Amino acid sequence: MNLCLIDILQNCISFNRLNTFHWYKEHVYELEDDHDPTDRIEAFRRSLEWGEKIPTGILYINKRSTLEQDVPVIREKPLVQQFFSLETVTEETQTFY
Repeated sequence: MNLCLIDILQNCISFNRLNTFHWYKEHVYELEDDHDPTDRIEAFRRSLEWGEKIPTGILYINKRSTLEQDVPVIREKPLVQQFFSLETVTEETQTFY
């Protein structure tokens, strides 16, 4: 499973008369083919570009496992869908005392 953050740039045709379609067309550019999306420092630097030029594309990729993959109890189904018993929890907490 891959997780991502998507930032959508869209002009507001009702209220924003400055950042129009044409403004975006002049200021937005696609990241270069040689951009390394695994370089976190460079991705952060590029994410701060705003104004004269605005980069679009995949800024950063972090290849690591998700929480669901790392925690066995939620691998099959979320906690909210699992059986819960107050008695079991009480018994389990008693083992700590």
